[in-house]
Amino acid sequence: AMRETLANAVRQIMVYMDTEAASIFLLDAANEKLTCLACAGPVSIEGLSIARNQGIVGRALSSNSVQLVRDVSADSDFSRAVDDRTGFTTRSILCAPLMTKGRMLGAHEVINKRQGDGLFDLGDKQFLQVLAGMVSLAVHNAQMTEALVEQERMRRELDLAREIQRDLLPDQPTPDFPVQGLNLSAFEVSGDFYDFFTL
Repeated sequence: AMRETLANAVRQIMVYMDTEAASIFLLDAANEKLTCLACAGPVSIEGLSIARNQGIVGRALSSNSVQLVRDVSADSDFSRAVDDRTGFTTRSILCAPLMTKGRMLGAHEVINKRQGDGLFDLGDKQFLQVLAGMVSLAVHNAQMTEALVEQERMRRELDLAREIQRDLLPDQPTPDFPVQGLNLSAFEVSGDFYDFFTL
């Protein structure tokens, strides 16, 4: 669900803003790395990971503000490594942080405006800032959905474990049997077993 949500978001925003490429980077669980989980355009950088403070994307996170780089050749934070590897030519970049409820999620980046001189302006910056808010909400909702699905999976596994444990315990003997046993787990399951053996 997450990848589908992100893939749909980058495609739509690339069309709305009429750009040559778009990508979404999300932070890992340790908040140390940014990984591109969705992109659209002539080349794919999906799976590319960078440090959270690296490049223009990292600057968007650290400053918690939209970064407008009209000409990347004049920006020292821009790295040509990806362009050199893919053959793509980056001229202008807009990058917005993705944040919800005070928690940083990642960043959304668009590259090279198609119309005019191909360079982004302040109007584009404001538009991406609005779109980033919607993307942040979509990412947050997708993460919540994934968490709920994982909780349900764990609940089903615990139910199965409880059923298996119950099946491994012996049936209660007749009331006149000299030994009785009882298993009460502290939580869903316990690690304690017993059995009766008639000699």
